[in-house]
Amino acid sequence: GSSILITSMTDALAFLVGASTSLPALSGFCLYGGVAVLMCFILQLVLVLPLLALNVRRTRANRYDCLCCFKSKVHPHEVNDPQGCCCCYAPRCQPT
Repeated sequence: GSSILITSMTDALAFLVGASTSLPALSGFCLYGGVAVLMCFILQLVLVLPLLALNVRRTRANRYDCLCCFKSKVHPHEVNDPQGCCCCYAPRCQPT
């Protein structure tokens, strides 16, 4: 949310201000770091959030993870009710 926006912008600003130094190696590093932080933030917005939305849509359609073209014959479960080996890490998960 807003904390990621503020952190990314202040980090990028600090790096880009550091790019104005007279040392060429440090200037190049700071320029690269500032652009990398900005690109990482933009790619998070452009790629990760839509992919998460597509994953929720796939889950609600009761489709498989890797072979999302095929539907599961097992009755659908809620998005907040994880099943399978991935729920081993969730403390309240009861795999079926």
